[in-house]
Amino acid sequence: LLEKRQQSIEKGEAGLRPRMKRRDYRLPLLVKYYKPKGLVTSMRHLNKKKGMEDLRSVVSFAGDEFELDLYHPIGQLAADASGLFLWSRSGLITRQLEDVRRGVVTVMEVEVWGTVNTPVLQEALARGVTLGVTGFEKTYSARVQEAYLVPDSPLQELRSRVIVCCVDGRAKIPAMLERCGYKVAAVKRVQVGGFSLGDMREGQLKAASPQEEVWACQL
Repeated sequence: LLEKRQQSIEKGEAGLRPRMKRRDYRLPLLVKYYKPKGLVTSMRHLNKKKGMEDLRSVVSFAGDEFELDLYHPIGQLAADASGLFLWSRSGLITRQLEDVRRGVVTVMEVEVWGTVNTPVLQEALARGVTLGVTGFEKTYSARVQEAYLVPDSPLQELRSRVIVCCVDGRAKIPAMLERCGYKVAAVKRVQVGGFSLGDMREGQLKAASPQEEVWACQL
């Protein structure tokens, strides 16, 4: 049965779970995952030439503690980004979180090379940054919460950390900063609405807290 479950997961299908006589705990409505850089947030990653793993490896790693074969991933997070990624077993909550009309704010922690002129960047992102090919441009806006030098970054290779929050165009934040003249070194998603990465370790799975579940149910 376990072998059939593994084969099913590798095909991107639901896993087969051993039958349990009783369950001593309630599966959370949502599970948080600290996605590492280099992982593709898809259950069927077709481009295997780059040697990247996809979410099937996370389902296998989760085992029976979270039973992620009963969940589905919410949205996507770029392969070259790390940070908070959510799994849900409620289709309604997933639709609400993905609907930009609900105003769910995403907070990204972006490291850029050099120093940041915070007032100028704040004004540029608030005004909006136009991205896209000619004829299909779209303007995205965001808000800079804070920007500061990365502690212990060498003088020869100074880096700054910019905390940016956005509702629409959440995946476009790195491109927006690049358009404003900053070279992006790393991207990490630290918050999605009421869900926070907190002190999670990279690669860790964690049940959403009761407060986070209540927030999601009230969307």
